[in-house]
Amino acid sequence: MATSFHSDKRKWPKPTGGIEPALVASVAGESLRSELKDNLRQFHHKFVMSTVYPLTRRQLGGQWRALVTSYLSVELPHLESFQKFGSSLSLFLAGDGAGPTASYPHLAELAEFEWTCFEIQKRQLEVKAKGYTSPRTTAELNSLGPAANPAMALRSYTFPIPAIANRLRRKIGLPEKVRPETTHLVIFKHPENSRLETLELSGIVARIVSSVLDKPVSYTGLIEMTAPLCRQPDTVEAIVSILELVDKLQNVHVFVGSKAISSPARLPK
Repeated sequence: MATSFHSDKRKWPKPTGGIEPALVASVAGESLRSELKDNLRQFHHKFVMSTVYPLTRRQLGGQWRALVTSYLSVELPHLESFQKFGSSLSLFLAGDGAGPTASYPHLAELAEFEWTCFEIQKRQLEVKAKGYTSPRTTAELNSLGPAANPAMALRSYTFPIPAIANRLRRKIGLPEKVRPETTHLVIFKHPENSRLETLELSGIVARIVSSVLDKPVSYTGLIEMTAPLCRQPDTVEAIVSILELVDKLQNVHVFVGSKAISSPARLPK
């Protein structure tokens, strides 16, 4: 005689192997929550990377996701600060771990440029441009020196990074082979509107900015250091040219006024 399934009173074994269903649900819930947290964390990391490196992402196109996944798998376990998890991408690209640099040799410098822009932009500094008057007397030349914009960084690249970045922003293709070209670049916040700005510099001007960033230096010190590089036979003309360069750097807010120098800063020749 056939037995009806619904009338069968036998105790069938629990599918959980004797474990209470509530406990199974709890464990499954914890596992699911953990998986969701990991997925959200990875999504956040990848979103931030795309936000910080839009030009690098555009350059790589379909290779971007694989690069980020590879980078995060290497870098995240060793990071002490969550805020810095994107800071090593340029080093990662410059190393052996990134294949795209074979096709795009400028990629590491492009990523470094984008991270520097991000760092400068997020600096919580109020940049104030002080009143500036070009030094006129020997006493002023010896006792005063330019004050550097505190939200500023000076970079030197082996590729024309500003031109590359401009083409990528405008979605203009790059030449099949990007030729190396030494480029000096200052990246800074404008003191009046906090807008991020970049400015290409000549080698001499980059030397001036670098000296001011390194340590307090008087206008006399800058003249002594820079005059031999101006290739002008007349010393007075060289001095005037250097002070005119300083005036221009003041006007564009790379320098933000003058500051007192405790003693005449004379740089080694």
